[in-house]
Amino acid sequence: MTLEEKTELLKALGVNLGKTEIVLEKHVEYEIGNVEQGGIGVQVNNTLPTPPSHDKNTSPAATPKRKAAVQPRVVDDVFTYRHMDTEGGKRRLTMLYQTLLKAEWIAPDTMPDQFVDIFCGKAKSVKVKWTGKQAYLYALINTLVDRQLIACLEGGTKWVITGSHFLDSNSRTFKDWNKQHAPKNALLTIERMADLLDITKEEEA
Repeated sequence: MTLEEKTELLKALGVNLGKTEIVLEKHVEYEIGNVEQGGIGVQVNNTLPTPPSHDKNTSPAATPKRKAAVQPRVVDDVFTYRHMDTEGGKRRLTMLYQTLLKAEWIAPDTMPDQFVDIFCGKAKSVKVKWTGKQAYLYALINTLVDRQLIACLEGGTKWVITGSHFLDSNSRTFKDWNKQHAPKNALLTIERMADLLDITKEEEA
């Protein structure tokens, strides 16, 4: 019912509206009855919540530091070619060098003496850029060691020596030798390369 309708209704009932204050709607948010002495009525707390304080002496949780990458050890130790001091020994190393150049597994600017020095048995700081797959180098060195055509100097290991003298195509040190696998598609080629260092095998024309 609207205000006008209520007013008309009261007039019809004979109510004098001259000085009468009509309260048609009363909104009470808090209504307090009798409060005994010492009692507590309704309490309204309008205080805003206090934001959490930041203790200057309390530092945020430290971000865990990343472990520094372990750099591969680099040595001057080289391999010793079993037939290095025999007649034609150095020639056979040169033949392997030429075969690797033709296969594009070593950089074209590699000098013969640089390659031979890696198998001469005397400590050298020589570097050769290996442009083939790391798996090919892995398989070649493994094959030469397994066939006892090359050996490590005392105290050296084959992957430390290999990583010290062969760099990848970007001149970086090879890593993760333990994750490499012999490539099946290149095993025959690698065996023939190893044959070049085996003096019991005839030299290819």
